[in-house]
Amino acid sequence: MDARQFFDTWLPAAPARLLEVGCGSGELALSLVDQGYAVTAVDPEAPAGPIFRRTRIEDFEATESFDAALASLSLHHVSDLAVALDKVAGLLVPGGRVVIDDFAWEQLDEAAAGSIGLGFGEWNAEHEHLHRSDAMLVELDNRFSRLAFSWEPFLFRESRRAIDEDAERRLIAEGRLPAIGFRYVGER
Repeated sequence: MDARQFFDTWLPAAPARLLEVGCGSGELALSLVDQGYAVTAVDPEAPAGPIFRRTRIEDFEATESFDAALASLSLHHVSDLAVALDKVAGLLVPGGRVVIDDFAWEQLDEAAAGSIGLGFGEWNAEHEHLHRSDAMLVELDNRFSRLAFSWEPFLFRESRRAIDEDAERRLIAEGRLPAIGFRYVGER
């Protein structure tokens, strides 16, 4: 299941109100609008447009609540996980869902990185300022009841394209590469 299928599976049906945390260029937010969702997308570098807010989630102010919040490869970037997730939880309706697609950069070890041609020192230097998966999961579980969780291939999605998805899945199945992507669904 790709990331988009994951979101489609766990988000409530349109026309639900969705909050996207860390929308980047806005592609996902716009595609959700096209599906009939009412979307507010937050990112310090959000594009211009009526659904976008150029701010950090920690500073976002809303007068309405949301049926679900989603974050695709962005939770690891927030400045303060506790503040950000308190904000998200406070903006969700009772029973609202949080749907997260992210990665555990710290779980890639030197041998695994080397086996696919990634420089381990470069990988760590690039990611060491980001939140670790254990911190993200603790903070999520402190605020939400976990409905689903899975470890997934991630490196094929990484910008260097060091490996394709089929090869990554094969190496994970053989125990030669850790699955460092994760998907989390929780309920308020």
